[in-house]
Amino acid sequence: MPVGGRHREAPSTDQREALRRPALAAPRGRGAARGQGVPPGRTARERLTAVAAGNAIGPRRVDEALAITGIAKAADRRAGNFSLGRSQRLGIAAGLLGDPGVLQGWRAGQPG
Repeated sequence: MPVGGRHREAPSTDQREALRRPALAAPRGRGAARGQGVPPGRTARERLTAVAAGNAIGPRRVDEALAITGIAKAADRRAGNFSLGRSQRLGIAAGLLGDPGVLQGWRAGQPG
């Protein structure tokens, strides 16, 4: 499988490192960057609690991930009403639940 952006450029150093160290490429507590798959009536806290429970992560880490991403004040609001930016933060919070050493992000349509 080719690695790199949509124009098949060489992989970045971070991508090569993730391939050498699979634990970096697949941290526990993965989440979609836009919070897709979240039932619209579920709150951000409920969503992260479900992800955490499925990965044997305690509820304390949910509060930490919400605080790190700056959405702690919106934690009890329905995720279906979130703006795009807040939805992205929810996805990042889900990715941070497992306390990964590296969390690699990307922007759709941007090379590498």
